[in-house]
Amino acid sequence: HALTHIHMNQATQRMFFALWPSAATAGEIMAWARDAHALCGGRIDCPPQGEPRLQASLEGELQSPLLQRMFEGQGLERLAGQVTLDAEARGEPALRDARLWRATARVEGASIALAADVPPVQDLDGTVRYVEGQLRGVSLEGEWLGGPIRLETRRTSARNPLSANISGSADGGPVLRLFGQDDAAGLVSGRLSWEGVLLKAGEDWQLSLTSNLAGVESRLPEPFDKTRAPPGSLEAQLRIDADGIRRFDIGSGRDVVRGRVNERSVTARFDIQGVVGELTDSASADPGLSLEQLDMRRAPLVLAAAGTMLPMDTQLAVQIADL
Repeated sequence: HALTHIHMNQATQRMFFALWPSAATAGEIMAWARDAHALCGGRIDCPPQGEPRLQASLEGELQSPLLQRMFEGQGLERLAGQVTLDAEARGEPALRDARLWRATARVEGASIALAADVPPVQDLDGTVRYVEGQLRGVSLEGEWLGGPIRLETRRTSARNPLSANISGSADGGPVLRLFGQDDAAGLVSGRLSWEGVLLKAGEDWQLSLTSNLAGVESRLPEPFDKTRAPPGSLEAQLRIDADGIRRFDIGSGRDVVRGRVNERSVTARFDIQGVVGELTDSASADPGLSLEQLDMRRAPLVLAAAGTMLPMDTQLAVQIADL
């Protein structure tokens, strides 16, 4: 790794070498070099009056320990790809600690993994801005679920979690596969536009989405059927941890499905077309459908809806409290 150019006057040289012997600073620089970062250019100024100042341009990988410490706790630890970093440090403490830098990271072709069974956001280009260890802004565009996605954040601080406004479009099939509906995905075509908010909640992500379903055609059984032309409505709230979706709340008009997922089972409580019940799918038993009340005239619709949420050729145990 080569230091191509750096500008220092005599007073600045004395300040630079006075600051350099810090073990922490030396370790920081060596860690940066080991992770394939190169210092493309820099400038250190030490005016007779005022605080010393460093300006540097670096390029390399987003997964370097230095950038990972900057991203820590901000929800961007899994951002991976190439980066060009324009950094500025003001004052002796900032010169000794890169986490206090003002930095703009320009990323290209990056990706971010959300969870083990959730497709990553890919081909991200844009900028990430930090000031003294606090995330100040993210503007990224990429691809997710077969369509474009845009992420924009508001100004945040260390006390507030990462919150990004997101928007984009996606094919109907990949969206259903996101919820584990591989069989149903083949019966849905078209592209839907959506918008929402992505929030970092502790170690988890909270994703809120809305769509009018315009342009989507569904050949699923009633009440999930839809022609392409008329718009509909869809609202979804997802809780995602490192292993995948753990909670979901999906609504369309008066129809609602709420569920929880753990390592061995899925439980979904629904209120669809006035029919209230619960659907369970466990690794240790056949799926079960429990209904509080069922009008026999609506039985075909209810069983068709339950079948939509289960794989094909699945046995289903049905329990009805009031028939």
